[in-house]
Amino acid sequence: MTDLIAVPEWTQVRQKGGLDPLGLQAPSIRLYQSLVPGISNVTLRTRYYGLYPWLSEEYARQSHDVDSEVWKKTVRRAEAVYALVAARANIKNEQQETGVAGLKWARETLQAHEGGAVEFADHTDPDGDGKPYLKQAWGAFGAAYESQLREAGVLGDAEAKARPPTTSTLS
Repeated sequence: MTDLIAVPEWTQVRQKGGLDPLGLQAPSIRLYQSLVPGISNVTLRTRYYGLYPWLSEEYARQSHDVDSEVWKKTVRRAEAVYALVAARANIKNEQQETGVAGLKWARETLQAHEGGAVEFADHTDPDGDGKPYLKQAWGAFGAAYESQLREAGVLGDAEAKARPPTTSTLS
């Protein structure tokens, strides 16, 4: 017996390709941004909405350095450490974590070091010799989260590219 599919005569059955075949992305983005300002379609995980404000506050409290290159290095190193910790937890718990910036790099790095210490500065510093954990100059922070955190009012305003940012409670 042949499987029959009942389809109205005025339609065609075919696979649609593309990122948004039903055209629902724009209305969805407007809806969730009205509910939670600062969230975007490039936001991977909400965990970073806790990491970056904490890092920013600690940086402002401990460093007081207004050099944007020092802040960039701090962000990139924090993201790399976060990726290494997530990758290590995956190995111990035999699970596959996703949505952590630099996770592929971290898995490869941990495998190469076989449980030993990982020197990661060369992989995070702009002038480092190692394979970068991420190609984006400002890491996931600059690529996906900084503008949303500012839009949501979590990070205070700073001169464009004149970091470090401060949390709204410190500004």
